[in-house]
Amino acid sequence: SPSSAPSPRRPFDRPLQAGGTAAGGTAAVPSARATLAHRAAAHPTVHPPSAAQPAGGAIRRALADLHRTREQMGALRALAAEATEAVEAMRAGSLEPQPHLKRTLVQLQQDAASLLARGRSALGAMAAAGPSASASASEAEHVLSLAVQTLREELASLLTAYAEMEAERGVAHA
Repeated sequence: SPSSAPSPRRPFDRPLQAGGTAAGGTAAVPSARATLAHRAAAHPTVHPPSAAQPAGGAIRRALADLHRTREQMGALRALAAEATEAVEAMRAGSLEPQPHLKRTLVQLQQDAASLLARGRSALGAMAAAGPSASASASEAEHVLSLAVQTLREELASLLTAYAEMEAERGVAHA
């Protein structure tokens, strides 16, 4: 697909303006909350099932919720990858420090925790639908927990790298 082709110019190749947008108007590291809000708007909440099919409807709702959680996790991973590139560029000196990036990293950590809670809720609803779904839900919860834990550790590492870079620059300017 055209969107998967590498861009000849990364968003960090342009200086950021106030508010975290590149000179071309593209967000270098867009707000995770705005991205998630946009995705949530694109995937409205599924309405409760009719009484005629309670278990099947509950499983369909849980699967739809899990699908949205997976998409949102992908969005968080993409934002984390952009943030990694930005931190590396700042450490290399090819990009000026971006104060908003630290806030974005903290927000991404919070959004990852929120996604884990929503995913667990959907998996709980799926497990409640019956014993056959319970084992699958338990395994999926383990995978989701590991994925979120890994992402949060990556974000914590980026925050540490950013803080170290700030400290190094503070010493260099003193």
